[in-house]
Amino acid sequence: MARAHGFQMRLIPMTNTHHATMEELVTGKNLSWMDSFPAVDEPKVKYVVQKEKKSTPIPPISKEEGE
Repeated sequence: MARAHGFQMRLIPMTNTHHATMEELVTGKNLSWMDSFPAVDEPKVKYVVQKEKKSTPIPPISKEEGE
């Protein structure tokens, strides 16, 4: 969903209060400043966003047709 709206995503390592290491997801419009940090991980993947198919609206039934 973030990619469909033009946002970038990065996973960064964090430590919680129990000193366990886990990854946090950072989203933003421009995260290029994070690319210089070696701990930031973003797999080089080509993302494809497909447009939703538009459904054909059903025309309303007129009074003459419904009777």
